[in-house]
Order: sequence, then structure tokens, then C-alpha cells
Amino acid sequence: MLHVIARARLRRGLLTVIDATNLTQRARRGLLRLASRAERPVVAIVFDLSLERCLAQNAGRPERRVPDSVIERHHREMGSALAQLPSEGYAEIRVLRDFDMTTA
Repeated sequence: MLHVIARARLRRGLLTVIDATNLTQRARRGLLRLASRAERPVVAIVFDLSLERCLAQNAGRPERRVPDSVIERHHREMGSALAQLPSEGYAEIRVLRDFDMTTA
């Protein structure tokens, strides 16, 4: 469904934001292909946050908490994803880290 909606928005020339983990090249490849076919640039916004911050934020969620084991696995996979991004064809890559984030 995500790809169907993204394709429709891109065809209409609309800003399209994909809010998903997409830690593997395979997961990102199809989305990059959609944007390429629509001749739209892709900006990757990566939240490379500390494991402690991720676990704390997850614990504070009122609904839909993710198991800690999933967060820990994703955190381990982040380094590989960050290394791959520059070769995948993004117009821009923005990496946000703990010190970039402010708490309200």
C-alpha cells in the first residue's frame, strides 16, 4: 500500500514523505526507483540516535511500543545502512544525531 500511495503522489508531483525504518538496501531500492521514474529527487533523513535515547523514547510511548530487541537490532544495523546510503543515488543525505535533537 505504501508504494501505491507513494507512486500516486509522485505522479502528481506532490511532496512525498516515507516515514519508515528502511535499514536495508533492498527496502530502499524500490522507493528510490519510484522517485526516479517520477523524476523526483530523494532526500534521506536519518535519525542516528543513541540506543539509550531510542529505548527511552520507546518506553515513553503511550501506545504501540516496539520490543526492545527490535530497537537493539535496528540500532546495530544503522552503521551498515549509513555506509551504503552515499552510493544509492540520493540528492541529499541528512543525518541527525542526539545533539541535533531538542526535547520539548
